[in-house]
Amino acid sequence: MCIPMGMVYTFGGMEPETIFQKICSIVGNEQDITINIAKTTTSISFCKEKVFNIRINSKTQCLDTETTFVFPYVSRIAGASLHTSDKKTYAQIPLVTDEQSVSAVNEMLRELFQDCFNRQNAVSFGCCNDHVRCSDARRCLHEDDKFYLGCIYRKNLEAGRIFYGANRNVEDNQQ
Repeated sequence: MCIPMGMVYTFGGMEPETIFQKICSIVGNEQDITINIAKTTTSISFCKEKVFNIRINSKTQCLDTETTFVFPYVSRIAGASLHTSDKKTYAQIPLVTDEQSVSAVNEMLRELFQDCFNRQNAVSFGCCNDHVRCSDARRCLHEDDKFYLGCIYRKNLEAGRIFYGANRNVEDNQQ
C-alpha cells in the first residue's frame, strides 16, 4: 500500500495485532485492553467494553466506533468522519492520517480508556486499610488503583473532611 505524501501510519502498521500493541502502548495499559480476532471482524475492548472495530480492506483502513465519547475528536483528526446507518451514528478514525492528527488520536485513546476504566470501577466502598495514611496525606494514595473511584472516603478527603490521623478535622458528633 502506498502512503500519500505527508501522511503517516497512526498505529505503525496495518496488522490488527500491531494496532493492538500500539494502542496498549499509547494508553499505558495492557491488562485491561483486549483484542478479539474473528473471521469477519476484529475488535478492541477497553475494560471489557467493545470500543472499536478494526476495518482493513481495499478501500478503507480505519477504526469504527459507536462510542459517542469519540465524536468530539473527529474534527481534530484528518480523514475522520461521522456516519449514520440504521439509525446509529458511528465514527471512522483513519489508520493513515497526518502527523498533527496522531496526537489527537493518542489523546482520544487515553481519555476513552480512562472513561471506560472509571465506569468499570464504580463499585463503592467506605475506605481501605490505608485510611489513616490517606488522611495524613490529605488525599487518596491509590490514584492508580482500580478501586480509587469507588472509595467514598476519598470523596470526603477531597471535600476537606478528614476523619482520621494527624489531620483529623471532623469530630465524632459531626459525622
